[in-house]
Amino acid sequence: MKQTTKFLHILMCMVLGLSVSMTSCKDYDDDIDGLNQRVDALEKSLSELSTDFGELAYVQSVTFENGVLTVTPSVGEPVPYTLPNNAVVYGLQIEEKDGVVTVTLVKDGENSSDSFKLPAAAAGFDAKNLTVKEDGYLYYGDVKTEVKLALDPTLDIREVTDGAGNIIAYTIAYNGKTTTLQLIPGKLQGLVFIPQLSYLGHEAMRAATYEYYAYTGWEKGNANGYGEKGYVEPVQSTKLSSLTPLVYADYHMNPSNVSEDLLALENMSFLAKDVPYSKAVKPTIIDREVKKGILTVYSNLSGLIKDIATDEEVTLLALQVGTRGVNGDTLVTSDYAAVKKSVISDIVLSKVVKEPAVCTQVEGVDHLYSTLEEAMDENATTFELLYNDEDGIDIAELIQSHYKAEGKHKVWDENANAGTVEKSGFKYVYDLIGYSLGENETSQSAHAALNGSLLRAQDTKGGLQQEWGASQSRSLIGRQPIVRVTLMDTVAIPNAPVAIGYMKFNITSEVEPEEDIVTVIPTFAIDSAYTVSCRKAPFVFDLNWAQVEEMIYSHKDVNLSKDEFESLYKLDGFDANVSTSMATQFDAATSKAKPVTTPIGKVVITTDDEASSMTEVLRWTVTVDEAYNNLVKKESISVIVRFVREMGTAHHYVYVTFNWTPQPRYVTPSGKVDDASKIANYWYAQASLNAGLHEVHAHVEVPDADSDCRYVKDLMDFFEGGKIRVQVNNAEIYTDFVDAKLTKTLKFIEPRVEEATGVSGDTYVLGVTSDGSALVAEKKVSASTKADDNSPKVVVLNGTTVEYQDNETALDLLNFAGRTEMADGQTLAGRIGIEAENGCEKPIDLENETFEVRFIRPISVLNKENDGLFDATDNGDDIDLDEFIAFEDWRGIKFTAENDYFNYYDVQKVNIEVDSIRTDLNGNDITKALLTEVAPKIDVTFTAPAADALSLTNMGTLTYKNNGGELREEFKIRVPVEVTYKWGKVVVYMDIIVRETI
Repeated sequence: MKQTTKFLHILMCMVLGLSVSMTSCKDYDDDIDGLNQRVDALEKSLSELSTDFGELAYVQSVTFENGVLTVTPSVGEPVPYTLPNNAVVYGLQIEEKDGVVTVTLVKDGENSSDSFKLPAAAAGFDAKNLTVKEDGYLYYGDVKTEVKLALDPTLDIREVTDGAGNIIAYTIAYNGKTTTLQLIPGKLQGLVFIPQLSYLGHEAMRAATYEYYAYTGWEKGNANGYGEKGYVEPVQSTKLSSLTPLVYADYHMNPSNVSEDLLALENMSFLAKDVPYSKAVKPTIIDREVKKGILTVYSNLSGLIKDIATDEEVTLLALQVGTRGVNGDTLVTSDYAAVKKSVISDIVLSKVVKEPAVCTQVEGVDHLYSTLEEAMDENATTFELLYNDEDGIDIAELIQSHYKAEGKHKVWDENANAGTVEKSGFKYVYDLIGYSLGENETSQSAHAALNGSLLRAQDTKGGLQQEWGASQSRSLIGRQPIVRVTLMDTVAIPNAPVAIGYMKFNITSEVEPEEDIVTVIPTFAIDSAYTVSCRKAPFVFDLNWAQVEEMIYSHKDVNLSKDEFESLYKLDGFDANVSTSMATQFDAATSKAKPVTTPIGKVVITTDDEASSMTEVLRWTVTVDEAYNNLVKKESISVIVRFVREMGTAHHYVYVTFNWTPQPRYVTPSGKVDDASKIANYWYAQASLNAGLHEVHAHVEVPDADSDCRYVKDLMDFFEGGKIRVQVNNAEIYTDFVDAKLTKTLKFIEPRVEEATGVSGDTYVLGVTSDGSALVAEKKVSASTKADDNSPKVVVLNGTTVEYQDNETALDLLNFAGRTEMADGQTLAGRIGIEAENGCEKPIDLENETFEVRFIRPISVLNKENDGLFDATDNGDDIDLDEFIAFEDWRGIKFTAENDYFNYYDVQKVNIEVDSIRTDLNGNDITKALLTEVAPKIDVTFTAPAADALSLTNMGTLTYKNNGGELREEFKIRVPVEVTYKWGKVVVYMDIIVRETI
């Protein structure tokens, strides 16, 4: 915290204001003596002042500029008093850091400094608490410091302030005489807004609004945490947060000399006026200050500030101030002013760049990595951290924040130490995040410690991080701790993460990498063929003795004999005494190369006995899985190892590269599901009852003595011999992928038709579980509705068998359409994918590998021919349901008393909602017009039988009574019949004729 001001040093010390009253006069005695001759002139001016105003006088204002003291009396014109114009001007600087305050006098470029520590009880530093007392020492509050300022009381002009720092009087002392000029405390009469800009014709103030999507799941980092108990990445919220941390507005006060002490914060508020195109936010006033008749009010705004262009609204604010005065209290309201929002968004953390144009805006290049996984990548950009730096490095000096404003990418702060983001209600937080590399059981980040923003490399103990200040050793070299930097909101949502970035540090030695020597041996090329197969033996590639001697020993940068090379150079990472040892593999052949996290195969030293010389040679062994996992994706694979020679504090690295580019490379076994393996008689065209090979139909069990109406079907029943056959392409090459060696599996895949309708009228979004074991559905409530593992299961696939589920969602979908309604959007269908792999679990790409299973509704309800109802019969006309409805099952076989399908399909209830009956009476649309609305006096009732009496011939009676008038012409009624049975509900609409009055 640094504050600078200037003051006049006339004769001894003339102090203007408490903020500069700590001025020291030491080392300036010569200057003081040289000014004694001007005492008379100064005494005369002060005598005039005393004569004019006496020992106590009320004035409106006092100013001091360019050697002229101007006093404006309570009544009358300002009166100037000229002081010596050849006064010596000094500068004063006050700087506070880590609790130490340094006071520096500056004259003609020369400095004189003293310092003191803040009292232990001080809650931060405030320059207003500095005073000089009669003993000549500087005081912070009531606590005396070590700094002594030799003041001569011959001349002393002081500003007298209230508790808020507002000037309420001036005291002028000379030769033991004091004149006090008391400012008249005015009572606020009016406020006039001072516009900062014009916004659509409104006088306006500017408000910077920060918009961001906070992270959830953020927890303090653990340098030791990794593995199963390791780090959980915070998740960015989809809810927009808005922060307007500091808005200020200036107002002319009338009168201009109202004391700040009379303008209490609790008596201030902003009003929002409800006018067309206007909507208020919630302002909170946090501070105010008065200077030269201008009131400045600081506030926070919560909520979204409206903008004409996007919201068709504008936010208007008016300041209301309650003030106390000698003549009673007043309530003053300013004019309304618009708030112009300046939106700041897309806040990201970045390395320090000087100008926005320099920033590439590329993650990892300038912007910090946004996920731990990206920072962990072996090729991720790193920052250097010396293993033996006792003080560590300050991360805050390396990073800054960027944001987007007015469509441009901008740098926000110089660096994280600048204190810029804190002024807007944010703060930086630093954490070490634990993770491990390879089979390492120790977290990389445990090899460092954080003290605020200071990062220090240090040894672990028992594999765990130690407190700051632990020992440092060369074993730290190569470790790569990761620091998470979080920008936190401290106002809108306290401690809400606004932006997250990850920094990977590489712990290095004190030796500069340029001191190392690098030699790159020409690549050893291997072109051995590769074919995907069930081979078990690894691939082994040896360099022979001639290759080693001619290409390595004889290289111009090496030029050593076999014995010399073998004694001076070691294969990096390899220990011949350990059977499992292998050479370290690197990501590049450079001095800054890093070990790869996932080696391909292993490189070791073996010997080649040529002419009994036993030359050391290199052997690269690649397992069949390593070859498969890499060569299926890439045309070639390479590994880089190196020999190392210690050369004092430097090294000579000799890099050797193996490259395997198979010629030929067969890595895409493929085939096609053979349509001839499908029993064509069972197959249909897609969404049709016509012949084809695209889909099959599933249904409940055929009624017999052993069945119980289960809805289960083995899909292999539709394939000849219960087997799916695959025609393999290039079978002579891919000999381990012939049909006899393939295992076929089935799984649900994403449906071709994404939505389906239930008998209830509800729409469902279809999907499959992540493992393909079930077809699922989710009731659609919005455009973003998705079906996933948590959605109700409709059909479950167990091996090759599908089983329809008995739940509300599944039954609703099953009963929407009848057995002949096969078009898309009618009878529900699930899509099946066929996958195949050989005996060593390697997959083959298939064509013609999908088909659909359509799930047929078990029963249908039909309209039976009947005589209808007759108008105006005695006591109404009845029609039994069995007279106008009939049943048939999925095969089209009608229910009879003999086959007893009524009980097999467990018909449990038949019901008619009479209030839902529709009619074409009077020419109305029978699909829409309700009978109760067209002819409310017509009485239609439904009498259901007792539950235990329900049967195919006793399902209830519909009774019709006329409305009291003679019916000249017949009409129809459409009756909704709901049948509840074992597999849900079927709803059908039956038309019945109402005939003329008999």
